Amino acid sequence: MNKTALYSRVSTLEQAREGYSIGAQKEKLEAYAVAKGLDNPEHYSDPGISGSTTNRPELQRMIKDIKDKKVSHVIVYKLDRLSRSQRDTLLLVQDLFNMYDVKFISLEESIDTGTPMGIAMIGVLSAFAELERSTFKVRSLMGREERAKKGLYHGGGNYDPLGYTYEDGKLIIDPYEAEIVKEMYKLYVSGNSMNTVSEKMKTKYPDRVKSFTLVKGVLSHILYVGKVTFNGNTYDGVHEAIIDENTWRKAQQIRKSRAVGATKTNKRKGLLLGKVYCARCGARLQRVVSGSRKYRYVYYKCYSQNRSRSTASMIKDRNCKLPAQQAEKLEELVLNHLKGLEFENFETKEKDKNAQISNREDQIKKLQAQSERIMDLYTLGMIDVEAVKDKNAPILKRIEVLQDEIEELSITHDVDEAQDTLANFNWENASKEEQILLVDTLVDRIEVDNDDVRIYLSF
Repeated sequence: MNKTALYSRVSTLEQAREGYSIGAQKEKLEAYAVAKGLDNPEHYSDPGISGSTTNRPELQRMIKDIKDKKVSHVIVYKLDRLSRSQRDTLLLVQDLFNMYDVKFISLEESIDTGTPMGIAMIGVLSAFAELERSTFKVRSLMGREERAKKGLYHGGGNYDPLGYTYEDGKLIIDPYEAEIVKEMYKLYVSGNSMNTVSEKMKTKYPDRVKSFTLVKGVLSHILYVGKVTFNGNTYDGVHEAIIDENTWRKAQQIRKSRAVGATKTNKRKGLLLGKVYCARCGARLQRVVSGSRKYRYVYYKCYSQNRSRSTASMIKDRNCKLPAQQAEKLEELVLNHLKGLEFENFETKEKDKNAQISNREDQIKKLQAQSERIMDLYTLGMIDVEAVKDKNAPILKRIEVLQDEIEELSITHDVDEAQDTLANFNWENASKEEQILLVDTLVDRIEVDNDDVRIYLSF
């Protein structure tokens, strides 16, 4: 025997106080079914779940029962209890309920799809619900754009950018954190890789710097030169700059040059040039050739020991005493290190990375659900647009941070690709260009302190 499905949903405690609680809905739905003499009423209830998705346990159970031809009627207290999306509402009513000859009734709007007027009303009311949600999104975007044009940062909440606090709608410099930002830029433009800057900052300031993503954001965000951005446009900010524009531009040039990477037509003579640094003073190591044709000697030597005026900008400490490194020995050490890499630890890191991505995705889903509940309150007229903006600001900012972290976790540490590269590399017959390409692809930075050689990989 077919049954009457009584579907109820609530997404906020506030709705419950306004009379939309699951209990209140059930009572009214059951009373209507009894009054109309509908057979076998059965409740399907999704408490605390947004109406923006149809991925709700009880809704899915009801859909399955409909497809199994166990349901003759579906009754809801209000149309938006079924769905807040016009598309989903029409799909459910027209493509599912009608297909299985299920009558749909909404008490609040007096809709009964057993009548032509009821079918027409479904489309009209769903369109209005969708329009209201779209209007809110447009207003929210317009508000953020207007703030940007006025030079105001659109973030805030509990996720202030490093170096600033967010007070009364404006960014105010935090002196302690501002010094951390300046130190990051100083390290980066002096030749340290972003990964090295990250490790040094996390060690020195563990209470403020906790991730590579934070460091990457600081070293790339134009916010630190006193500007704000929105939707691809840049505006002069009302907040004070922490970094001067020349330093910021230099950092961006370094980022761009390192992102380009090596090409297969690389013709440089030194296998490790551009990758190897002095661990004592931070300067690069240059390749030096001496002796005669018969007795030729090739070394890597710290630039700080070069007295040429043309390389003055490369000198970090004129008193640096790093011994010259025999090129053949150092290059062989690096290649043997790559050849002997064991990937068990990397696979563990990869699993950890995937777990971190999954964790952040779960957080985003929960935050999106919170945002949808706030929208539900707005749709019900229980709060105004300004209140929605205030409540949503920290949620949207946190989602943005999590999405950036997921992107960073997804594009770095490509262990599988590195493993394939090494497995297919012709160690015995590789040309110099192929060896250079291998090093450029897999090595981020090499730091040398006499016999102590530290190799930092790019994956």
